[in-house]
Amino acid sequence: IVRLMIHETPAGMFIGLPIVDTNPNKGTTYGFMPILVGQKETTKRITRIFAPSLTYNPTFKMEPTMRAYFYPTEKATYFARGAWSGNANKDLIGEMEDFDFMGKDISVGARLAFDIDGTKRFHGVGPDSGELQETNFLRKTFGYTARVGLPIFKDIGVKFNVAHRLAGEKITDGVIPNLTNIRTRFPQHAPNRFHQDAEIQFFLDYDTRDSAMTTSKGFYAKGYMGNSQRAFASEYTFQRYGADLRWFQPWPNGKWTTALRYRYDQLLGEAPF
Repeated sequence: IVRLMIHETPAGMFIGLPIVDTNPNKGTTYGFMPILVGQKETTKRITRIFAPSLTYNPTFKMEPTMRAYFYPTEKATYFARGAWSGNANKDLIGEMEDFDFMGKDISVGARLAFDIDGTKRFHGVGPDSGELQETNFLRKTFGYTARVGLPIFKDIGVKFNVAHRLAGEKITDGVIPNLTNIRTRFPQHAPNRFHQDAEIQFFLDYDTRDSAMTTSKGFYAKGYMGNSQRAFASEYTFQRYGADLRWFQPWPNGKWTTALRYRYDQLLGEAPF
């Protein structure tokens, strides 16, 4: 069936996908997504993807969405998305990641996002919370993330990275008609203003993967520490420490890859998550 949806074009391919989403938080959504894939003529490497969609949901009504992906090199990804529903849900996102920025072996990443999501649920805090206490709330968020990684041992792929994240969030009453609003049942958990948190993070990473996007072989290791303080424009004070290890080994047949991952995180202090 999938093969019948794929059609070759002079610049790549066209894929017509129907959408049927039975998400329990917002009900059934129907729609259609035409996908245009652009490929480099000589190598057939994908260089761009355009994926607009039009969906309908009984609660959130008609929602047009536009997605665009660009892959100027094998180590760079650029992404943009915009969505605007007839009832509450909206988002605007821009994101980029380049592991060889300007050909200097410098890693650069950035993300800017605005999001309104009316599908969220809250059941209370602690072991006494249950399904009968279910409420609906709408969450508004706005924030950014920025990262720069500089090579310190270029021949072996070790980089020192600095990242900063800032996010603001506000919770208001939801829009799902058959659920109680959060302010009615849990007014203490529905503040009237935006709250914000910010974090600066330092980490070392080591990367021998053949590709960060479509990995088939290699090893990745990361050790990091993060700090959030009021001096960094955060309402919360906390520290984070952790490690991330990933290993990829292709099979002899060339069709399969075994992937293993270990991740450790430790959080100290008061965090909004």
